[in-house]
Amino acid sequence: MNTWKTTVQPTRGVVRLLMTDPDRNEILKAALPPVPQHPRALLTLLEALSLWVGQPLTAAVSATHPVDLRYAEALFGDGLLPLDSARGKET
Repeated sequence: MNTWKTTVQPTRGVVRLLMTDPDRNEILKAALPPVPQHPRALLTLLEALSLWVGQPLTAAVSATHPVDLRYAEALFGDGLLPLDSARGKET
């Protein structure tokens, strides 16, 4: 199966997003404000990208730099990585 990959790299000043197609071509690059205005904004954005291409995405949050807990909570709601998506809950 061909995989669309998305990398999310949160830093203190910006959240960088990179999406590549199965051939590793850069499809989307974004520099977003570090704190979204809604707790589901990141998950909704990733789901929308998956719907756009009509394929599941592989998404990774870069852990190369420590991220302040406040920023992680802003990205993931209650500070927990979301385990559910449009496919349903993971078990």
